[in-house]
Amino acid sequence: RDETTGAIPDLEWSLGGHSLGGYAALRLAPEMTDITTGKVVVWAAGALDHFVPNLSSDPRAAAYCRVLSIQGSRDAFCSFTPDQNARYRSKLPKRSVYKIIRGGNHDGFASYPTVPAMDGIRNIPRKKQHQIACRDTVKFLEGHQ
Repeated sequence: RDETTGAIPDLEWSLGGHSLGGYAALRLAPEMTDITTGKVVVWAAGALDHFVPNLSSDPRAAAYCRVLSIQGSRDAFCSFTPDQNARYRSKLPKRSVYKIIRGGNHDGFASYPTVPAMDGIRNIPRKKQHQIACRDTVKFLEGHQ
């Protein structure tokens, strides 16, 4: 951490990740408020309670962190009940932003071969899902969402 951020001290750092990497970013966020913008981008992660830290109950994280959570509507890995989604959202800071990419699936946030049983069946082109995810991420990081 210090080696990387120290090498480029004038850069504004944010955290982000896809799938389990998103959970890792959420866990790191409260520990890195001194060197990040407080913005966390989570692609294709959701209501796996044991992975999601309760940022809303951590006063520092609740005040400092802001999360963008983007999911695909056809993501089989992140297909949760309304109650599970409500618990997930209750753990994130109140200023969090939630986006759904219609027709997007789990692997559509990355570039690896699809495993339909886990990833779900995407019904938009991967390139389109990438474009939407990147556009929404840039807007969030630039403060437009």
